[in-house]
Amino acid sequence: MKQIPNCITLLRIFLTIALFFFIQDTWVFIFIYICCGISDILDGYIARRYKLSSAFGAKLDSIADFIFFVTSILLFIIKFQLQFPLYVIICFIVIFLIRIANLVITKIKFKQWGMFHTIGNKISGLLLFLILPIGVLINYFPDIPVIILGATALLSALEEMLILQKMTTYNADTKSLFGGK
Repeated sequence: MKQIPNCITLLRIFLTIALFFFIQDTWVFIFIYICCGISDILDGYIARRYKLSSAFGAKLDSIADFIFFVTSILLFIIKFQLQFPLYVIICFIVIFLIRIANLVITKIKFKQWGMFHTIGNKISGLLLFLILPIGVLINYFPDIPVIILGATALLSALEEMLILQKMTTYNADTKSLFGGK
């Protein structure tokens, strides 16, 4: 019982990787993608509800979130063969580099890998989660949602970097730069 949330998180990692193999099969892709989203909600809910949270589980969840984020961006590029304006591609590269820098800073400063569960990260994750399957269904990504996603993800990555600079002890559940844990 104790490992159920971690097993769900591991399942999300495997499902995320499986997305690469089903990018051309729209309905299977969307089904697996939705399962990834449900598992992301479910693992945390079960861990909190049944008091099964652990430091390992929190780290594993952060890793799964990062893998999902990177995979989603790669799938955007693969599916639509870089048919994005250059500024969108540059924005995604900058976000990726900031996220990598944040992981490295966390490792150096706190001797562990991790990402924060900030409100900004949750909003950008939700936007990413919603936009990709819609684009796959209609075989197109409208500019405005992609720009909103990019701006939100960029701001949340920068916020995370500022939190890391301010923070003296690591707390993955930090909600924002302005407080709230």
